[in-house]
Parts: sequence; structure tokens; C-alpha cells
Amino acid sequence: MSGAIKTLPTFGERLEWARELRGLKVQQLADALGVVRQTIGRLIKGTYPPSLDQVETLARTLNVDAVWLAFGRGMPFALPAVEAYLQSEKGKSVPPEVAQWLRDRSHRLFRTLTPTDEEILLAQVLIAHLLKDTPQRTDGD
Repeated sequence: MSGAIKTLPTFGERLEWARELRGLKVQQLADALGVVRQTIGRLIKGTYPPSLDQVETLARTLNVDAVWLAFGRGMPFALPAVEAYLQSEKGKSVPPEVAQWLRDRSHRLFRTLTPTDEEILLAQVLIAHLLKDTPQRTDGD
């Protein structure tokens, strides 16, 4: 399976695509969900419907949007400009909870698939603004 964004009509197809894209093993998803490996297989095959809590946990683990994972609507992951910044050296210092918040919501704010320099700059400004009043983490935290 390639990493290209494509239409995936079922929850199981979206789950499998995101799992492979992130390079996770089925057992890693099972561990994150607190279920046996076979449950993930059933979710992928569509023989076991996921609960809302399971969808949310899987979306967080796979770093994809929960609405996309559950229903196939919207974008699977954050605005590319936000993701590009978060993957940069500066972006790696963003606290995980802020990064997750940005990823969860950024697809609703913008509708572009290829970030421009201006969009990356906008993402940097947004993150800087959000971090302005956020205590910085230290190694002892």
C-alpha cells in the first residue's frame, strides 16, 4: 500500500492504510487499544464494529483525524503546513498536547494539500502564539 491519500470507503481500509503509513505493527495497535491482536484484525476486516473510544484511541495512536478514520470525511491528517512545522527542528520543541491539538483541528481551518512557504509561516506564527503562555517543559517534567 502506498502512502498516497486515496478514497478508502471502509473503516477497516482506512485503519489499515493509516497503520501501514505510520509503520506500526498490528500488535502495537492492539497494545495501544488494550485488546488482543485478533480484535485489530476484525476491525480491519469489518467483522467487529469499533466503539467511539476505540476510534478516538486509534486516531490518536495513528495521528489521524478521528472523523476521517470513522467516517472517511475530511482529511486524514493535519494541514501539511502544520505537520511540516511540527516535524522541523523548531517544531520538535512543541509540547505534545499542543502538537496534538493542532493536528486534530488544523484540517478544519485550511483546505490545501500542498503547503506554501506562507502557510508554513502562518503555522509557525499560530504555534508561537499558542505557546506564548504555555510553560516550557524541562527534562525533569
